[in-house]
Amino acid sequence: MVEPVVDSAAPNYVTLWRLTDIQDIILRYDITATAGENGSISPSGTVSVTAGEDQTFTITPDRGYHIQDVLVDGVSVGAVSSYTFADVAANHTIAATFTKDADPVTRYRIEASAGE
Repeated sequence: MVEPVVDSAAPNYVTLWRLTDIQDIILRYDITATAGENGSISPSGTVSVTAGEDQTFTITPDRGYHIQDVLVDGVSVGAVSSYTFADVAANHTIAATFTKDADPVTRYRIEASAGE
């Protein structure tokens, strides 16, 4: 609980707040999620998470693209389509990049024959 402490020299003004119950404080951390061109991450932007909770992000490439890499706090976790921050206790970042799919290989069958 937070209680006002009134200054005796100026009784009409609260000059200090005294915290009387530490359980009233809820710690929150920010996870900043970004995606490069040709895909998305959800949720995106700055996501506020209560300390100790989990937060999952889903990474989705646009049609014709695939996930190239996902960086969590600047470190690659590979080309994953989702990532969960478990038991959040600090600020984090997650960033996804995408690359174009390879052109499909076209195969032809050629038959040749000679006259009689």
